[in-house]
Amino acid sequence: MTAESETCIAALAALFPAAFSADQWQAHRPLKIGIGNDLVARGVLSQRKVNAALKRYVDRLMYQKCLAAGGFRVDLEGNVVGEVSNEHRSRAERLIARIEARQLAATPAAKAAAESERAVRQAANANFVPGKAVVMQRPAQTMPPSGRLGFADLKRAALERRARQEANHG
Repeated sequence: MTAESETCIAALAALFPAAFSADQWQAHRPLKIGIGNDLVARGVLSQRKVNAALKRYVDRLMYQKCLAAGGFRVDLEGNVVGEVSNEHRSRAERLIARIEARQLAATPAAKAAAESERAVRQAANANFVPGKAVVMQRPAQTMPPSGRLGFADLKRAALERRARQEANHG
C-alpha cells in the first residue's frame, strides 16, 4: 500500500497544490480536519485509498513539524478553515521526538553499539557458572563518526588500560 499511497499523494498534490505537497521534504500545510471526507465526496479517491494516503501523508516528518509550529489549517483550495489546536501541536511534538529517535537509532553507530551490547550479554550468559563470579571485558569500542574520542571515552579507555595492567601484573 505504500507505493500506492505515494502515487495517491502525488495525484492529490497535482490536483490540490495549495493543500498537498508531493515532496515529503518540502514545507507542508496543516490540513483541515475531515479533509478526507471532502476528497471522497468529490469522488477523487475511494474511502480506502483516501484513508491510506492521508495516513501516510500526516505521518510525514515535515507534516508533523508544520503541525508542531501551529498556525492555520487549510481546505483543498488552500483557504483557511481553522487553527491547529494546542493538543494537536503537543501530539505532533511528541511524534517528532519519536521519529527523530527512531532515525538516530538507525544510524550505523547506534546499530554497532546495540550489537556490541548484545554480544556482551550473550558471552556473559555463555560463561555463567552459579556461585562463581564472571569477569568480562567489554569489546573494543568503535571510534565515533568524527574520528575523535570525547573526554568520557578517553577516561573510560584509561580506566580499562589500568585495569588490564593490574590484571596482568598482579
